Amino acid sequence: MPGAFSEDLRWRIVWDHLYKEANPEDLAEALYVSERTVRRIVALFLLTGDVARRPIFGSSRSLTSQEETLILDAIFENPGIYLDEVQRYLAEKVGVVISIPTICRTVQRLGLTRRRIRHIDLSRSYAQ
Repeated sequence: MPGAFSEDLRWRIVWDHLYKEANPEDLAEALYVSERTVRRIVALFLLTGDVARRPIFGSSRSLTSQEETLILDAIFENPGIYLDEVQRYLAEKVGVVISIPTICRTVQRLGLTRRRIRHIDLSRSYAQ
């Protein structure tokens, strides 16, 4: 995958398109970029007044204690459960679909590894 376009190239695209009135098709061909790239960079400039790339920050959802408890219940009921199965279990119980990465982060934060889960499951089966 090619790297991001330099800021100089982005300014050149904006300058040529807006001030020299080059159409996007010719500009894309001359600068060896796609027409979509030309249109996207010009639109970014018109919207923000700058051509710098904006970092993308996602927001991660934090789970409630009830949801964390449900994750633990699902894992301890079935120690070999997959994350997508935990996701479906939570959707049935809570009524909200929680992303697999959020479930994975929660499991890691709780310190649950396959080895630890297996150890807990074995100790529970011996106790019965």
